[in-house]
Amino acid sequence: MNIRSTARSFWWLLDHEFRLWWRKTTESKQFWAWIIVIGLVVGGSLTLLWLALSTLRAEMSSAALTGLPDTAIWIAIALSFTTFLFAFNQSVSESVIVLFERGDLDLLLSSPISSRVIFAVRLLSVALTVFAGFCLFAVPASLLAILIGLPQLLGIYPALMGICLIATSLGMLLTLGLVRLIGARRARTWVQILNLVTTVIVILGFQLPNFLQTSRFDLSGLQQRAQGWVAPSSPLENILGVESELWFLARTIWLDPTAVLLTVVVSSAIALFTIYILAQSFIQGTQQSITRKHRAHADEGTALQDGFNRVVLTKEWRMMRRSPYLISQAALQILLVLPLTWVILQGGSTSGSFNIDQAASFAMPFLGGQLTYAFTYVCLSGEEAADLLKSAPVAVGSLRWRKQLAALIPVWALLFPVFTLLIWQGYTWLPGLLATLGASASASFLRLWNSHPVARKEMFRQRQLGKTDLLLGLLEPSSTWAWAGLGAALYAGLISLSLGLVCLLSVLLSSGYWRGRQLGSFLHY
Repeated sequence: MNIRSTARSFWWLLDHEFRLWWRKTTESKQFWAWIIVIGLVVGGSLTLLWLALSTLRAEMSSAALTGLPDTAIWIAIALSFTTFLFAFNQSVSESVIVLFERGDLDLLLSSPISSRVIFAVRLLSVALTVFAGFCLFAVPASLLAILIGLPQLLGIYPALMGICLIATSLGMLLTLGLVRLIGARRARTWVQILNLVTTVIVILGFQLPNFLQTSRFDLSGLQQRAQGWVAPSSPLENILGVESELWFLARTIWLDPTAVLLTVVVSSAIALFTIYILAQSFIQGTQQSITRKHRAHADEGTALQDGFNRVVLTKEWRMMRRSPYLISQAALQILLVLPLTWVILQGGSTSGSFNIDQAASFAMPFLGGQLTYAFTYVCLSGEEAADLLKSAPVAVGSLRWRKQLAALIPVWALLFPVFTLLIWQGYTWLPGLLATLGASASASFLRLWNSHPVARKEMFRQRQLGKTDLLLGLLEPSSTWAWAGLGAALYAGLISLSLGLVCLLSVLLSSGYWRGRQLGSFLHY
């Protein structure tokens, strides 16, 4: 294949990827309305800033001539690091789709088009998709930089493209490695968990100084040591200092010529290496992990002689373990509990604006209800053998409450360590525990009355809330918030408010039961 035909194939495939992305982006009916609203808001804001920042423009222009302060470089380093993490998250998710879920690589690799051209287009399309998402923030920022007299910040575009290209390359290599180790289906689960964990780590990272200030750690020594690493007299100054080429991506944001050139060279080299690895791996048969079917082996540890209860619970827990949606929801709730757990372990004071007892009495019922909704949703709606269960020689009611129990036990097991820490540290724990038990049980029954069968593949992509009943859909979050409020009211000793919330919960659950009986069960078992 000559150079002209290769280039023609490259641009044809890239145009096809762009059309798919554009169709996916504009399929929403409110897309253009949001574009117009955002355009008007940004245009009006920039006009007002142009009029208001006339004095600041002169000061920033003079500062640009004298050079950038070190603080500006460190801000750019933090910004580029955060941007890379979010770009890496998105690129890994997109890589699973374009490499494995779309299912068209077999056809493309059997065509006369070069495999390296195919993977170059896939990599570049993912990088451009991530880049387009960040442009929603980069374009207003760059226009504002021009208005205040800092045209150097136009370097945000080459820096952002370099970050997206590097993040996409590393994301594709990670995706490929996960698929080779554990298969495409499990890789999708772990990719989603990785994205969730990374996002929460970034969010918690901004709160890390607050957590450390409430702990017993002495931050002064650590802060002085970190400043000594980047001091001009430090031996690490050439590596970690503000003038180091290690921070070339951050310096590219300020349109440093050497850094821009280094960004282009490094990102292009990593992308070319990734394209070569992808082409070689797929040629050697990595894609067989998608189509290869593994024969299920019987587990001798779970036999029918073990009893009906154990068979149902084990079966449900295995299905829950294989659900990416459920694992991501559980991981999110666990990570949200970590800051509170950290404060409890440090023995934080209950005085002041932050009260650990009251926070736990409010947060634990809310988290318990949310987790129960997700777990029960998978157990009841994600059943794939409904016809077999319908013909089983057991009562339907007994089967359903065992499924509910299978969803409740993991929730209680996940939240049990927090209450154990509360008891160990001497905090008030009974109001939160009672509200958590009530919130989880109520959530289980409300989800039962509002359950519809959903394929596991569709369950992973969306919760299909449009198919649920409107009244029951409103009762579910209302019940969770009411139980959380009841936990806080019981802790505060507000008897009147507690009785009012109990009456409200009785009305909510009675309405849910009435609506569920009126609609009937949509489950096929």
